[in-house]
This record gives sequence, structure tokens and C-alpha cells, in this order.
Amino acid sequence: MSRLNYFLEIFEKDIAEAYQLHEKTFDIESFHGRFHILRCLFLINKLDEYYKLQPVDYDIDSVYYAILFHDIARKNNGIDIWESDSANLCYQYLMRKGFGRDKSYNISQLILKKKPFSLEGQMVYDVDVLDYFRFFWLPYEKDLFEENRLIVGGKMDIINKENPVFRKLIIDYTQELVKITDEVSVDTATSELIKQIRLGLGNYFNI
Repeated sequence: MSRLNYFLEIFEKDIAEAYQLHEKTFDIESFHGRFHILRCLFLINKLDEYYKLQPVDYDIDSVYYAILFHDIARKNNGIDIWESDSANLCYQYLMRKGFGRDKSYNISQLILKKKPFSLEGQMVYDVDVLDYFRFFWLPYEKDLFEENRLIVGGKMDIINKENPVFRKLIIDYTQELVKITDEVSVDTATSELIKQIRLGLGNYFNI
């Protein structure tokens, strides 16, 4: 089983209900609900494909767990004043799963996006920035996306390697994810939502 599939199962089984509650209360467009988290999970998968080819060590599972929980404690959209609460819920979950205090704490702290970044922290930051693209996916809006906020493939990338080709690829990939999910009703069951994303992406993106 791929790491993406593994964490999609965890999301559907353990996490999705909390984000669905966001959608039923303050987040009817799922800006920080299931749609957001699922797009981020697929984006992590794409970043992982890229960094696996680079001379760098990292723990991809830590990135997935942090993304699963990074908006879970939100009470509203806008500026995230609940990051610490989300990190605490992540910590508690991992402790229940037997990860141990240090591991659970280190993963949960990725949610806070503290600098200087590890590669894991950079990836958590980048997928969240990329999914902000959901506000700019229409052709006439695309240039409004602030690409300079991205780290991957730029001058500040922790691997010290600029890669404008990959930056364009990951932005285009994000745009495709947003197009797909924009056509799915927020009332859709999580299993069906995952299925629709997979069908929409198809084999072209090798997932």
C-alpha cells in the first residue's frame, strides 16, 4: 500500500468526521474542511515523489500526520488562531497510537510552521500555501497566486536546488485538484469524494 493510500484510509476512518463538522457549521465551502485536507494529502504525495529523487533524508509520515490535523481545531475561517489546539489534538492522537512522547510532540509541532524549517516543516507549509491557490484557479485569476510564497523549487528550498519546472508542475497539479473538487458537492460522502479525486486525476499524474 502506498503512503498516500494508507493516510487516505486513516483520514476516512479517524479524521474526516471532524472536518465534516466544520463544513456543517462554519465552513460550508470546505475551505478548511475535508476538501482542503484531501487536496493537501494528494499534494504531499506529489512533493514526496520529487524529494525522493533528491539527496535528502526526511520522514514523510510525519508530514502526512501533521497535515491530517493542521486545521482540525478551527472554529472559523480566516487567520488560524487555533494552531496550538490542532497541534495538541495531533499529539493526543499519536500518543494513543503508541508513538511515544518525543515523536508525537515533534510531529505535532510541524503544524505550528516554526522557522527555520526542516524539510518536513517546509512540506507542511508548502502544501498549505499551494492549496490557497483554490482562490485563484480560474484562468483570469491564476496570475494572482503569489508563487513567491512557495519554498519548493525556489532559492530557499532546504535542498538548495532551484527547480522552476517542478514549481510549475506542482502549481498546475494544484489547479487540477481544485478544478476537480470544485465540481463535487460538499454533501458528498468522504469515500465518494476520494473516488472522484482519483477519477479526475486519472493515470496522467501517476497516483
